[in-house]
Amino acid sequence: MIATLIFALAASQQELPSAKSLIGAMFLKYYNASTVKGRIRLTVTASTGSASLDTEVQVERPGRLYIHQVKNVGDKKQWLVTADGTTFTYDPPRGTAFTSDSRLFEEMGPTKPVKDLKDAYSASALSLGDRSVPLDIAVARSSNLDDFRYQLATIKTEMETTLDGKPVYVIDGNWREYGQGPVLGKFQIYVSKEGDLYRYVVSQVVKIPGANMAPQQLVQTWDVDLVCNGPVDQRLFTVVK
Repeated sequence: MIATLIFALAASQQELPSAKSLIGAMFLKYYNASTVKGRIRLTVTASTGSASLDTEVQVERPGRLYIHQVKNVGDKKQWLVTADGTTFTYDPPRGTAFTSDSRLFEEMGPTKPVKDLKDAYSASALSLGDRSVPLDIAVARSSNLDDFRYQLATIKTEMETTLDGKPVYVIDGNWREYGQGPVLGKFQIYVSKEGDLYRYVVSQVVKIPGANMAPQQLVQTWDVDLVCNGPVDQRLFTVVK
């Protein structure tokens, strides 16, 4: 009887799809999507409390992009990136001398440094409040996907479960900030069999610079609600100068 149970347990574990195949399906789903639309919510939790930031995103390949972010605490700061295929605008990057109400404007096109929405996303990366892995996956710029893959020091499909009523697989493992870097924490990916990303979590122990307090557990959770190949609102791509 015990041997039968052990065999059944081993068989059920073997039925879980590999983490690599699930991540590969996720990459392909968004890479191949002609449009991506939806919302991402980042919630940051520590012993001192929690805060959140909301992202609304629209992608229409090859050249249209809309990203609007709102911080839900403090100064309620907002960030905006718009691209209509020929031009795009974005907020000044962090650390530059531009005034806070300035917007930067660039042309797009095959002969321009910014050729498509992926280039526009890259150019505006330092102008966003949350340049996140879910955004990277939605935009599907190859070098960003490589960076994400290198952050996953170890990967394993841990279990099959449900999240908000949806069947998902949970992939987890050790997380590092960059390829070949030291392991700094843990991650979890909640993804469907079809490649839909529903949640991404990174947890690590951090020391807050300048704060007279012990290191604490910091958990960043991105809840994702993105639809591929559905209708988008063309008005949102209008370049805002």
